[in-house]
Amino acid sequence: MLRLLLVIFSVIPGAGAVLLGRTVLGSVLLFVGLNLWNLALIGFALWISERAELLGWTGLVLGATASLGSMAWTVALSAPGRQRLLQEVCDRAHRTAMFCFLRDKPGEAAVAVEAGLRANESDVDLLFMRWALARAAGGKGSARGERRRLLAADRDDKWLWEVRREEELRGGGS
Repeated sequence: MLRLLLVIFSVIPGAGAVLLGRTVLGSVLLFVGLNLWNLALIGFALWISERAELLGWTGLVLGATASLGSMAWTVALSAPGRQRLLQEVCDRAHRTAMFCFLRDKPGEAAVAVEAGLRANESDVDLLFMRWALARAAGGKGSARGERRRLLAADRDDKWLWEVRREEELRGGGS
């Protein structure tokens, strides 16, 4: 049901992609698509000359193309098979990162975390791991930034208790 609502909402070019986390490209499509629809409205509202009529039809065709493209992109982004594949990539990256971290190989753990975050930039387990790696490396500034990213993505407060406990044990607000 949610997927259907996202597809319907993506008639507004780029809206579905923005809601699915593709904010940059979705916003670009939103900007371009809405301007194309505006071109159609202006062209048909100013139907004084042949040129305005051409602008109206051009805007209509390109705006409709942007909307259809947005809907197709939303369908592709929200496909259950794709979601499963991305989750598998993230789970594999998390397991690899944990294994490397426990074997005292923080560089390899960081590589695994970044590979997983390329698949899903808001995976809270990987964000937690990246925060833990930043804290272990001793970079207070980077750890603070990673903490902010983690807590922003952790909507269910999965790691909140652990973050607070770790900060109490080691001290500091990072």
